[in-house]
Amino acid sequence: MRATPHRLVPVLLCISTSLAACSDVALAPPARAPAALPAAIARLAYTVEISTATASQSVSPSEQPSGFGAGARWPVSAASLLGADAIAIETARIERSIVGRFQPGKVRLSFDLRVRNVLRGTDMIPPTFPAPPALDAGIFLFSAQSVAIEAPGGVSTSGNTVRVSPPEGGTVTASIDWDGAPYDYVAASFASCNARSATCARFERFAAPLRSGGLSEWRRVGYDIDPTVRHIRLRLVLAADLVNSR
Repeated sequence: MRATPHRLVPVLLCISTSLAACSDVALAPPARAPAALPAAIARLAYTVEISTATASQSVSPSEQPSGFGAGARWPVSAASLLGADAIAIETARIERSIVGRFQPGKVRLSFDLRVRNVLRGTDMIPPTFPAPPALDAGIFLFSAQSVAIEAPGGVSTSGNTVRVSPPEGGTVTASIDWDGAPYDYVAASFASCNARSATCARFERFAAPLRSGGLSEWRRVGYDIDPTVRHIRLRLVLAADLVNSR
């Protein structure tokens, strides 16, 4: 009788000061690179970075592009996709679900969001071109891009203490908390959206007009992320026309 060869079974060892941290530890899955935004949209977009672990939110000043300038007064009506020079984004009540509650193997990061019009003497009204994604009058915020900020992890020692940091990274996808289905905000079409579309995104509608210096209502939005994601970077654009305040 021939002896059956032994098979080696890999074992994953989690070393952490927190049992909760161990529950999420895994090798970061290979993330599919998101479609690159057109250069004009990338320069325009308002960038928000969120830490999923600490539920803190920050805007990265280095990501904010230069353009016509916050506080500028527009002399005539204009149809626009607006970003960092025209709006500010405020967030509140950032919550992280347990793994698998909404999507298998995923964590849902949900938060409230509202838009501030930072332009002086300029109101935001419903867009005319590209055509808005809904018949209801309003202005529309698009989740143009969402990515994980990746970190390789590693091992460090201090005296007789060994610290193991798991890799960070994975996929980030706008969840159905964004009310609008993916819409091509450049081509003004639902039909043109597919996995490779760079200008298709879920959206949220806000009441219009949004007056100069004014704040929109709060909306609840979210993202489905891998458990290994600890920080996300969001790029947002707003579809609205601009008119002088009366």
